[in-house]
Amino acid sequence: ATAPVRLNKSGLGDSLARPTAQADWLLSHLLLSTPYDETPFKFTADTEQSLFGSARGIALSDPSSVRLLIELLLLSGLGMTHAGGSYPASQSEHMLAHSFEMLRPDAPATLHGEQIGVTTLTAALRQQQLIARPPAPPSLAFPKSELQKHFPASVVESAETAFRAKQQKIEEAGLTESALKARWPDIAHALSAVTLPAAHLTEILTQAQAPRRIESLGWTAADYAIATQSARYLRDRFTCLDL
Repeated sequence: ATAPVRLNKSGLGDSLARPTAQADWLLSHLLLSTPYDETPFKFTADTEQSLFGSARGIALSDPSSVRLLIELLLLSGLGMTHAGGSYPASQSEHMLAHSFEMLRPDAPATLHGEQIGVTTLTAALRQQQLIARPPAPPSLAFPKSELQKHFPASVVESAETAFRAKQQKIEEAGLTESALKARWPDIAHALSAVTLPAAHLTEILTQAQAPRRIESLGWTAADYAIATQSARYLRDRFTCLDL
């Protein structure tokens, strides 16, 4: 509780990724039959609810609120250990942040959790759009020449390898327009059950007086648009960014 308040706000921002990460992980499971396990979220559910309901205490360095934050981050780590990877806590929202970092390594210095708080809002809005209507099938084309305009050759080479692995899974799943339309009501219902509205997540950050907009991070809209369009190609995880 005596740590710099900015660090605790950053920790809160990182913890905000659970709803979007769980929705993405579940989405991949439902569409591509990739593994999914709800156990990590059972570890964190009660503590998360308590912390998100007392986010104002983070801005005030309230010991009870900070204790909840530390417990939640530790339980999240336990969940990742159980899952054998960062799947329960790192999906599209982290891909957006990492994409921007690779695009603009010279951007103003920010803390990881500050970035994730903001990019989680982007991911949550995208998921809300998907829940509202059936999406079009994901594109399987890899825009190598376009990515080469913005990223180092080593990043593009690694991205191509990662995307090819995901591309194969998508092809095997047979995600045609008619198949997605038929299955979407059930999928949308399942996603709605695990995510939180972007407005609610925004309010949590507002109560904690934490960054909520890209401008707060010193990011420009033009750069963030490129990062957002590129993020799905940089990792083999299937998320809302693929639809």
